[in-house]
Amino acid sequence: MERYRLDPDVLKILHHAKSGLWHVRSGERLLRWALADSSSAPHILRDAAMLAVLERHQLAAPQLLALDQSEGFVVSVQTLLMPTALCDVTEVGLEEAGWRSLGAYIRAYQDRLQLPDFNPEHPEQAWEEELRSLERRGEVGPQDARWLRHWRSLLPCEGKRVLTHGYVHPAWIVAHPSRQLVLGLTEWSIAEHREPGHDLLWVPPEVVQHVLNGYGPNGLPRLLRAKLSQLVTSAQEPHTTRPLSLADEFERFVHTLEPPR
Repeated sequence: MERYRLDPDVLKILHHAKSGLWHVRSGERLLRWALADSSSAPHILRDAAMLAVLERHQLAAPQLLALDQSEGFVVSVQTLLMPTALCDVTEVGLEEAGWRSLGAYIRAYQDRLQLPDFNPEHPEQAWEEELRSLERRGEVGPQDARWLRHWRSLLPCEGKRVLTHGYVHPAWIVAHPSRQLVLGLTEWSIAEHREPGHDLLWVPPEVVQHVLNGYGPNGLPRLLRAKLSQLVTSAQEPHTTRPLSLADEFERFVHTLEPPR
C-alpha cells in the first residue's frame, strides 16, 4: 500500500477471484494484483495495454499510472480521476441519461479504436459455416435453419468486425456520482475484434432501449445480428441443452426489446 500510495483508511476490496486476482480501491486509485505465474497475470497485462490505447485515442477510461512485474507478481495501478466516481453500478444502476451515455461510449470506442484485426475469416462466412455444422449434426432442423437465415437476411450486412470490450456488464462501468454520465469501463482484458453489436448483448434488458438510443440508429440491427451469432456459436459448445429451438430463442429475445406499451 505504501509503494503504490494507497490510503489504508479508505481501502476497499472490490473483487477477489479464485485465480488469485485482487481488485482493490483506495479513493480514486485502483490496484489489480496477481502472482506472475498465475492465470490472471496475462489479464492484468492485457487490461493495462488496452488502457494505454484508450488514453492515446482520448477515450474516457481509468488512467494507467504504473505497471509492475517484479518480485514474482504483476500489478497495475490506475486512477479513476475522480475520488467519488462509481466503480460498479450493479446495485445502484444509472439514470436514463447515464444509460444513453453508455450507448454513446460504446459507439465512440468502436468507431475510434482501429486496431489490426488478425482474424481473416469474414463474419458472415463464419456464421454460415457454424450453422451448417449444426445442421449436419442434426442439432438444428431445416425449418429452424431457414428461419434463422431469414432473420439474418433482413438485417443490414456490414461484413466487418470492430474492437469490442467483450463484457459490458454493470460491474465494469465507471460512472459519475450523479449516475447520469459514464466515465469509462474497467476490465479490458478480453477486448478483441467481434461483431459491432457484441457489447450491446450484456446490457440489462430493462434499460436496453436507453442504451440503443445513445448508440444511434444502427444499434438495434447490430444487436440483433450479434444475438444470432451468439445463439449459433453457443449451440456449438458441447453439453449445451436448450428448452427452446434457436429460432424460438431469438423470437423471445426480439420480444424483450419491444418498448413497453
